[in-house]
Amino acid sequence: MSLRSESVNGVLRLTLDAPEKRNAIDIAMRDALRDALADVAEGAVLLRGEGDHFCAGIDLSASPAPGIDVVDRMRTSTQDLVRSIRRCRAPVVVAVQGTCAGIALGLVAAADVSIAAFDARFDASFLKRGLVLDGGLAHALVHTVGLVRARSLALGPAWSANEAVVAGLVTASVPGDELLQEATRRAEELAGRPKHAVTLAKDLLNAAADADFETVLLVERAAQGVLTTTPEFAAGSARFLARDDR
Repeated sequence: MSLRSESVNGVLRLTLDAPEKRNAIDIAMRDALRDALADVAEGAVLLRGEGDHFCAGIDLSASPAPGIDVVDRMRTSTQDLVRSIRRCRAPVVVAVQGTCAGIALGLVAAADVSIAAFDARFDASFLKRGLVLDGGLAHALVHTVGLVRARSLALGPAWSANEAVVAGLVTASVPGDELLQEATRRAEELAGRPKHAVTLAKDLLNAAADADFETVLLVERAAQGVLTTTPEFAAGSARFLARDDR
């Protein structure tokens, strides 16, 4: 299956474990990752790749044979995989080292927090195979880094970790030997936040990226209406009134 899963300190750690092929995603890994993200009990998810690379994209040895319905395959593979990160009820932190290519870029763009090692390389790579961006990456890049920079990554050379941070694709970059520690710290910090508030914050931000202003206001009202009834809100309000709002 090539996906390792463990729960540590309130964080679901998911590891792409096929370093011999730079953690390229085959059908079994795709299904396992999608299923794991669909039913998260922990407060946060940490997604990483084993070895020197995060992920080289889709496993080319599993490319569709002639006659396969590519449109349907995309809907149930790359698109569903990226959608599962956006819809995950817990925040998703991604740790990126070495190669991050193809659909792996879509996973990074869909994540809530992404930490890159200094050696990370972000490569759209689709054009090299005679394809266009998939997994919703065109939408994510334009909304995240803007049209001009999206064109640069989609049509041009790979980005370094620093270029990805400056463009806004990645949250932060760190030395390689600090990557797992920093990504874990971020995930555990998120896992300690009020779970309902974090989940609805994700929903609100996703709506803000896709919807008009009035719709976002509607989502805000609905979220606050739910959150003001939770024990976490009562505790947070009490701390604030006591001037201990940490």
